[in-house]
Amino acid sequence: MFKKNKSQNNSIVVKKPFSWMRLAAKVRKDAFSWLLIGPSLVFLFVFGWEPLVRGIVLAFYRTRGFDMIEFAGLQNFRDVVTDSLYMTAVSNTFSYAFWAIVMTFFTPIIVAIILNEIGRGKNFFRLAVYFPVLVPGIVGLVMWRIFYDPSSAGLFNTMLVNMGMEPFGWLQEAKWTIPLITASGALAFGGTTILYLADLQSVNLDLYEAASLDGAGFFSKIWNITLPHMSGLIRLFFILLIIGIFQIFMQPLVMTGGGPNDASLSLQLIAYRYAFEYFQIGRSTAVSVITCIFLIVLTLIYWKYSKRSETE
Repeated sequence: MFKKNKSQNNSIVVKKPFSWMRLAAKVRKDAFSWLLIGPSLVFLFVFGWEPLVRGIVLAFYRTRGFDMIEFAGLQNFRDVVTDSLYMTAVSNTFSYAFWAIVMTFFTPIIVAIILNEIGRGKNFFRLAVYFPVLVPGIVGLVMWRIFYDPSSAGLFNTMLVNMGMEPFGWLQEAKWTIPLITASGALAFGGTTILYLADLQSVNLDLYEAASLDGAGFFSKIWNITLPHMSGLIRLFFILLIIGIFQIFMQPLVMTGGGPNDASLSLQLIAYRYAFEYFQIGRSTAVSVITCIFLIVLTLIYWKYSKRSETE
């Protein structure tokens, strides 16, 4: 028998010297790929990363317009957190989050499970659920503003008057403003529903058959098979929902302007006011930086808790 030469396994790696010709050849080889992604990279840098970095830097400076005058340290952050309007916006944002979870978080899960069980007309109901997503956001908000018109000409008040009831103030009622604004977006859950429905297509049907043989009912199958299978996607959409709520801006701006009496003021709306009404760019960017840090911390805590619950 032949003995294996150990020296054959000990290959010597010779590091080739840097060559501009090899680099140029590699660039020419991938030139078409770089040409395809080049516009996206430029767009990302010019409209994404550059404003982001500049905004973080502006938060630490006293500004005149968008020009940095002098380094202010944490003064902008102190001015923001001691502003009563900012604390109102923080309180309102948590209220937005509560109503969004109540009205919009569970709805697509329930609708997706129902659509998955429908035998006939499934395509029609999928289209019906997704159709509100096709309406442009600003158009939908203007439409809801007309619905909530506090005069007798508003759609909802017209219905109340025809039923012999008095017109309601709707968005002019401070305690109802945030729930009504949140409800205006409750119908736009079609995209999330379709993703949940796609996830349900990968459930192993043998599990349902085995559960049926064991005498499990419909709700028992949902609780023990369907929801555990969807848990990863549910956690992801929960995080995305919270991030979206802390970025809510267009809805209160279009429908109420933050009123009445700042009852619907959001964090991004007060950042908009700081920048374009009070011309305090440093405070505006400080609000965004604080919001970003809070969302990062909240996301890390949530994922750590969810990972721990999975291992237990």
